[in-house]
Amino acid sequence: MQSLSILKEALERLEAGFNALPELNVDLDMDAMRSILLNVADRMQDNLPTIIPCTPDKCSNRRTPLPGLRMRCHSG
Repeated sequence: MQSLSILKEALERLEAGFNALPELNVDLDMDAMRSILLNVADRMQDNLPTIIPCTPDKCSNRRTPLPGLRMRCHSG
């Protein structure tokens, strides 16, 4: 899936950018963090909104299901 390969590329770039930061000396529960993130990943597999492209006969130029998401409208 192309979108997941893009996500992987973005995570690699993010990780590379963090390499220059000083080490953070905070006691983090990495097992708990892993569990939460994997739970979110499982829940997102069938819980994302379907985005319908805008066409002249069916314009999606209205509120979108995700805050901050802008749809490209057929009218420009």
